[in-house]
Amino acid sequence: MLPLVLGVAGRSDAGKTRLILKLVPELIRRGYRVAAGKHCPHGFDLDHPGKDSWRFSQAGCDGVLLTSASGLGLQRIMPHAGPPLETLVARFFWDFDCVLFEGLGNMIEIPKVEVLRRNVSETPNPALRHVLIRISDADIDSACPVFRPEDIVRIADHLETLLADARETPAVAVTVNQEALDLNTFLRHVIANVIVGLVTPLRRRSSEEPVRTTHISVTRGRVAPERAKSASDLP
Repeated sequence: MLPLVLGVAGRSDAGKTRLILKLVPELIRRGYRVAAGKHCPHGFDLDHPGKDSWRFSQAGCDGVLLTSASGLGLQRIMPHAGPPLETLVARFFWDFDCVLFEGLGNMIEIPKVEVLRRNVSETPNPALRHVLIRISDADIDSACPVFRPEDIVRIADHLETLLADARETPAVAVTVNQEALDLNTFLRHVIANVIVGLVTPLRRRSSEEPVRTTHISVTRGRVAPERAKSASDLP
């Protein structure tokens, strides 16, 4: 399935970036592949004046792709809202275990870690939905577990139970012309991630329930529908 995406939400200066920077090496030490992201409501610019990528943009390119033997970089100007987060994660981070995303407080379907800090934001935000844990340097009332900012090991222990679920191999079945295809673990993850990434943005955005099962049937040409079916079951 898709990697576990956790929104790290909280007010400015609450310690969101600091928490991510401490959690990343601890999760990597435990054998997980971790990515990080940040929602920038006021925009951002990765270009450096004078660089070739900057010159491409200045010439009018709405998209610039940089590639090397060890990585890639993509910057694309969107005239409207870009692809849903689930689609981006499925496309670029499908083989990761976890994505720690700073922000996403307004995305109700994304599980979250709320970060609180004395003299900045001392009480939980009632508008946040799907909060799994809270991080606070003060005693607070909370229906979910609360950890101190320095308790990185204990926080990682708690997140590891969620990561264990994300690592489970999805049940994927594909049948072509009544012939069941033999899929290895790698292909099951790829197919599951691609399908979930495609169908998630098509659902009602108000839906908080994650995609658990998907059935797809494809018929091509003049073949009768009952003779050419493909189904994928994603728990």
